Amino acid sequence: QGNHDEDNAEDKSKEVTKIPTGAITLGDTVYLFYMSVRYWGANAGWLVTYNQCLKSRDLETWEEVEGLRWNDEEAYNFGQIYPFDDPNSDYIYFYAIPGGRHGGLVCARVLENEFENKDAYEYEVGPNEWLKGSLGLEALKENPYYLVDPRVAEPCVTYNPYLGKYVFTHSMGGSCMFTADKPYEPFK
Repeated sequence: QGNHDEDNAEDKSKEVTKIPTGAITLGDTVYLFYMSVRYWGANAGWLVTYNQCLKSRDLETWEEVEGLRWNDEEAYNFGQIYPFDDPNSDYIYFYAIPGGRHGGLVCARVLENEFENKDAYEYEVGPNEWLKGSLGLEALKENPYYLVDPRVAEPCVTYNPYLGKYVFTHSMGGSCMFTADKPYEPFK
């Protein structure tokens, strides 16, 4: 449950609500990511203070995954996180946008056996150019490398074996679908 505070664009201790942004199952564990919204702005411009990962083995009790939190100061473009288990590699990819529906799509990845270790996460800062940990987050914050240019809403990525391509959909300006040959390439 969110705190149900009043909207507050400035005070990051306030929280209107928590909303799930994406989930993934690895083995017998479900990992769920949610955004903590502090302000509902006009025209789909809400502000997110952080995105946190929870885990559960029974879908009734949930616990925070220690360390898997992206605060807006360090990673504003990771306000909404959508994980994707790539069937063609050992990586879990993370597609992310800031709060609202005005940001572009950025990408991170981690080996499945390192999922709960945030220091092992790599952030794509250029075409197939990856930096780990806080260095990657800082580079991505200063100069975002977008797989899809801004104005992305509710992104979803899957692999289509018939096409042999990764398929990206989102709902900004109607339903849109794009493809890429690799999960870390720009979708066109």
